[in-house]
Amino acid sequence: MSAVRWGGAVAAPVLASVLARWMHQYWPSTPYVSLLLCATLFCAWFGGFGPCLLALGISVTAFYFLFLPSLSADVSSLPRLFFFVLAGLLVGMLAIVQRRTLESLRRARDELTAKVDALRRSESYLAAAQRLSHTGCFNWRVATGEVLWSEETFHIFEYEPMAKLNVEHYFRRVHPEDLARVRAIIENASKGNDFDFDHRLLLPDDRVKHVHIVGHAETNEAGGLEFVGAVMDVTEQNRTQGALHQAQADFAHVARMTTMGELAVSIAHEVNQPLTAVVNNANACLRLLPAGGPAVAEVRDALAEIIDDAERAGAVIARVRQLARKAPGERKLVDLREVIAEVVALARYESAARRVTIQTATPAGLPPVWGDRVQLQQVLLNLVVNGLDAMAEVPETKRFLLIRARYDRQEDRPAVTIEVQDTGAGFAPGQLARIFETFYTTKPQGLGMGLAISRSIIDAHGGRLWAETNQGPGATVSFCLPAAGEAGS
Repeated sequence: MSAVRWGGAVAAPVLASVLARWMHQYWPSTPYVSLLLCATLFCAWFGGFGPCLLALGISVTAFYFLFLPSLSADVSSLPRLFFFVLAGLLVGMLAIVQRRTLESLRRARDELTAKVDALRRSESYLAAAQRLSHTGCFNWRVATGEVLWSEETFHIFEYEPMAKLNVEHYFRRVHPEDLARVRAIIENASKGNDFDFDHRLLLPDDRVKHVHIVGHAETNEAGGLEFVGAVMDVTEQNRTQGALHQAQADFAHVARMTTMGELAVSIAHEVNQPLTAVVNNANACLRLLPAGGPAVAEVRDALAEIIDDAERAGAVIARVRQLARKAPGERKLVDLREVIAEVVALARYESAARRVTIQTATPAGLPPVWGDRVQLQQVLLNLVVNGLDAMAEVPETKRFLLIRARYDRQEDRPAVTIEVQDTGAGFAPGQLARIFETFYTTKPQGLGMGLAISRSIIDAHGGRLWAETNQGPGATVSFCLPAAGEAGS
């Protein structure tokens, strides 16, 4: 390319000189010398500054020798030579400047085209990303009430795209039960406060959508307040979360039934003892009645014992039914001392059969907690059964299980901690870090769900569950729950 430019710088003025000289012989009055300037212009345009100077030099030489009288004979021709050189320089420089300007404009056009194409691609990618994530964006100008929505935002609210949009279009889609709350949030936001909230949409065909909306306040060029934000369709996520909670509830129910299966003999014995006493006392009454005279006092005592034993059996059955039932959780005030007493009663026969002594330390004055009584019974019963299992290989005289309750603090708030301490084998290296994993178990016949479900229950109650190795034999598993005054308010 360089050779062509320099070759053209030589060829163009030479050809122009030959042509001008030939034409000058036949039409001497015509200024064919302008062809030399055209050659210089051509070389400047296509070759640049260097070829322009070369072409100008050749043109000046041809002009001098071919079109001017001898300078020694006619000094008056010198101005013509000067002005020819000046005209050549000006023509060349103008051509170079124009060429550079044109190239700059072409580059600017190409860059602008590339940026426009990139912007179009970005808009296309953004639109595709919004469709895939069910997320739209919006701009709200508070002073005018004007709202701008992206295509996906129109799709979420199920409006046809429209040029003019205001806040009222948004309110028309808000579920009537959420409308007052949403208006209050928007009113507060109009004072310059960011917002982040969920609510429902009620569509014209009575379908309900769940959306999550976030907005950030900014000041525009005119000094007015406006918001940029995003709206996300979280309907499917909410449904998935409902399904997850149901699965967790199902797992918890399976775990309770598994634990009850392990305690079936204990439960049967707990029910059988008062029923046997009922039968014995009833027979005693029968023996007393036919005697010479009615033994009223003895019969009254026997009947009182029958009532006590029947109530005891009923209480055992009620606890079993409560643990076995599959129903949504109910958050109420729960006295953890009562929960401990109920779990100990359920495990009484099992602990006796395994020759384990269960001791409790439940000081008076413990604050209640907000929670589901059955779920908390399940957690504690699971810890007790695990403790009984851990002492299977320990000599009978050293089998002690301590259930201790104490007043505590959690993140500087009042709380209650329950500890279940055994004197078993403790944890092998590496076990402590994994015992709360789902399906991880140290029991030959274990399912590996008990502790994982127990932790999820405690987490859902705003507490925490952990385990540690004792300084002496065995291990301690504890859970801490916020006191009702903090969690329930």
